[in-house]
Amino acid sequence: MITGILAREPIRTGSVATAVNGALEAWVVASAGELWGRYRINAVSPTVLTESADKYADAFPGYPTVDGSVVGQAFVRSVESMETGQVYRI
Repeated sequence: MITGILAREPIRTGSVATAVNGALEAWVVASAGELWGRYRINAVSPTVLTESADKYADAFPGYPTVDGSVVGQAFVRSVESMETGQVYRI
């Protein structure tokens, strides 16, 4: 799954996105225990991607960006590792 920075740092006019991101992160953590031994579940929660900063920088003033390649590595870790119930905040 993918969530985002809004789960932990809300922005003006972003309350619905904040609620959805936060709910998904909580669901990942809670579901991992119920799915233990059958399935794994993780979420990647990046800040603003460098590649989309031009479009979203005004909504996220002062927020650091992260390269898409770093986000991709978090997805690789999510899928290839044995970890479950993790939220990879990058």
